[in-house]
Order: sequence, then structure tokens, then C-alpha cells
Amino acid sequence: MRYLVIEKYVRGSEAVYTRAAQQGRMLPAGLAYVDSWVDAETLDRCFQLMETDEPSLFDEWTANWNDIVEFEIVPVISSSEAAARARRSVGSIDREARMALARVVTFEGVSKDRMDEMDREMREGQPPEGFPAAELLVLNDPEAEKSLVIIIFETEDDYKKGDEILSAMPAGDTPGRRTSVTKYNVATRMTP
Repeated sequence: MRYLVIEKYVRGSEAVYTRAAQQGRMLPAGLAYVDSWVDAETLDRCFQLMETDEPSLFDEWTANWNDIVEFEIVPVISSSEAAARARRSVGSIDREARMALARVVTFEGVSKDRMDEMDREMREGQPPEGFPAAELLVLNDPEAEKSLVIIIFETEDDYKKGDEILSAMPAGDTPGRRTSVTKYNVATRMTP
């Protein structure tokens, strides 16, 4: 397992480099140094990448340095491993996390010309004043002259604010005749 070790030199860098020059890293067997980087501005912090299968070895190693260094030790994985874990968890819902909400609106009487006009207005214009950040998806069936508009809000408060603003819009600012407005929990979201 890899670990990011964040060292804060509490007595300055000179004390650390002097001891390292005299005694080496003082790593116990089984704890391996991989690489390190030092804060370029202050020289008082070091970020070391280390490996071990026995995290308890950090106690032995830090005991050699804890009079001049404060340690924070963080288990880390590669970005590719994190992405793979995230992909494996897609589809499951974290019930404790905030759940996004979708406002799904259906419209009838939406001509192709009106849809083209709405698309142009949305791309060139600004959202209504006070409208929270949201993801917008507009589906259109030009033959049936129907549209489905899905707006995803990240929080309940954003949903309420957005719903209030959109419900107050004049009919001329909508794609067509509104036939339904439904609130959904966003159970799963996937992006490539």
C-alpha cells in the first residue's frame, strides 16, 4: 500500500537535513521510500510517497523524527484505481449523500421552429436572474410536437428556487403548452 506522508518541519529545515545527513532516513525494514517533494516557497514541508504492507512501521520510523517533525500519514491510491472503484460503484445510491433532484416537464404543441428558437435563446441568453446552477436536457419529438425538459438540481433548496422561477415564467417563454411538472430523485447518473 502506498502512503503520502506530509511532514511539517517544526524546528526548520536545517535540523531535518542535518539529522538526515548524519543518520540517513532511519527507515525500518518493510517501509520503503518512493519519492518526495518539498514546499518550494517555505522549505518547511515535505511530501513523501512511501510504501509498506505494515502501517505500524510508521510508528517506529516517526519516533526517530517526531522531536523535529510533525507527521500526517494518508493512505493513497492511484487516480486510475480510484476511477475504477468509482466505476464499480456507479448504480448504487449513497443514501447519506445529498441526492440530486430532477424537475421533469412535458410540453405539447412544440413546433420544430419553436424548438429551434428556444435552442438559440438558451445558447445565446442567460438563465433567469437568481436561477441556481443546474444541468438541462431537452428532448423533442418534432413529429408529435412534444418535448420533455429535464433540469437537474444538486440540492433541495436549488430545486425549490428553480421550480419557483420556472413556474412563474410566462407561457410565451416556454417551448409549448405545459402538460405536466414532476419532481424526481436522481437515483443514478453516469457520464462517459
